[in-house]
Amino acid sequence: MPSTRGVVVDLKQLEAVTNHLLAALRAEVGDEVEVTEFDYFWSVPHDARNEVLEDPPELTIGQVSFSLDDLQEREPDRISYELVWLSEVLPALAKAWDRATLDG
Repeated sequence: MPSTRGVVVDLKQLEAVTNHLLAALRAEVGDEVEVTEFDYFWSVPHDARNEVLEDPPELTIGQVSFSLDDLQEREPDRISYELVWLSEVLPALAKAWDRATLDG
């Protein structure tokens, strides 16, 4: 029987998966990953990402390096922004994984 709760994220499970993925990446490439070639990316404004019934907004250009810089400043009232910035870094890590495992 399908759940009536909707989409639910189990944070403990997500943390375990994240730790597993980062450990696998670290084992493959070490403690640091060069992502300069993946620094720029197309960005959809955060508030519009889930408005799929509306016309899509104009894309902007984001930078992984900016997101990483922003993540260095920890402030409790910025958790929402920090989650978005983290989500902007992860695709660059995926590209770095592909480079290391497919091209390497």
